[in-house]
Amino acid sequence: MYIGSTAITGGTLALRIATGLGTTAAGTFVGNGATLAIDGSGGDLAVGAEALSVIGAGAADRNGALVNLGGNNSYAGLITLLGNTTISSDAGSLNLTNTGTIAGANMTLSLAGAANGTLATSLTSLTGGGLTKSGAGTWTLSSGGAYTGSTVINQGTLALTGTASIAASPTIVVGATQSQSAATLNVTGLGSTYTLAAGQTLSGHGSVVGKISAAANSGIAPGGSDIGTLTVNGDTTLRGALYVSLSAAGTDRLAVTGSGTGSDGTSKLDVTDSVLMLDPGAGLTLNGIYFLASQTGNDAVIGAFGKHDGLALPLGQGSVFTAGTYVMSITYTASFENQTYAGGNDIAVQVVAVPEPTTVGVLGLATAGLLTRRRRRG
Repeated sequence: MYIGSTAITGGTLALRIATGLGTTAAGTFVGNGATLAIDGSGGDLAVGAEALSVIGAGAADRNGALVNLGGNNSYAGLITLLGNTTISSDAGSLNLTNTGTIAGANMTLSLAGAANGTLATSLTSLTGGGLTKSGAGTWTLSSGGAYTGSTVINQGTLALTGTASIAASPTIVVGATQSQSAATLNVTGLGSTYTLAAGQTLSGHGSVVGKISAAANSGIAPGGSDIGTLTVNGDTTLRGALYVSLSAAGTDRLAVTGSGTGSDGTSKLDVTDSVLMLDPGAGLTLNGIYFLASQTGNDAVIGAFGKHDGLALPLGQGSVFTAGTYVMSITYTASFENQTYAGGNDIAVQVVAVPEPTTVGVLGLATAGLLTRRRRRG
């Protein structure tokens, strides 16, 4: 067994025995365009505490700079990111077991692959950096993370368990586009409600599994740059803002589903004293019904929006208010299933007046400032 360092500067180095990198004294370097591939197809590998310095997306024919090719393998070394880096579990599972702190300020770590992986290492040193999840597999975080960049789940599942935290990440995107609607954030492993902190926004077309609470000055924004639905499979408590865009083609919607603490065992929706931020587009029709939130359980929505557009304008059942150039009414007893304004326990607005064509320009100028700050996206 050699005692020197290992440098992979191009192509792929396949590791098929746990001691293939020599002793753990000197460490291993993986450069841009290179890959360290762990292959436990012939038997699971437990690689020791070999320090790993890594950068890049890997060799041209690989999915990352550190890749798991097969077997249920573990790597105990502490990882240092020298730049934005992709780690992929393509088959089997890759368990990064070091409980230290990944070094790499202002770097983005991408977790990828069709298979699963776990990361016990803390991400607290990625201040200014971010975390991206791609590939159909599940990556599970079990330690803290004070990185201040975005958390973006493009595919598969990012699961939080133990002491895992993404509380300093201002933007959490779960499926940025409609084609990424299978993206999932799973917070059930935390054992309690996941709370969005002040300054955080949760957006996307995907799903959150587990209970969610949005604190004051946080936000939930279904959809993304396009209209869409964000699904929460668990009790949902909103004390921050709900950002919803309305258009002639469709409406952003928060869908609360799954099991919870409702009277029938399903999830509940609580919007008490939260803020409704509407972005009404052109072409909304008189008497048109636009659904903002729906729930699959039988319980009534708890509470009502306490503010509209940041102004102290409570929106109780049947309240009439102005949104952009439209006059609307709001109900908490709509039925998304039946597409009706009454007969259910969902939240919807109905257009009760539209501006005359000659007044649209004047009203548009008067509300331009409101519309500029109304839409907040991740």
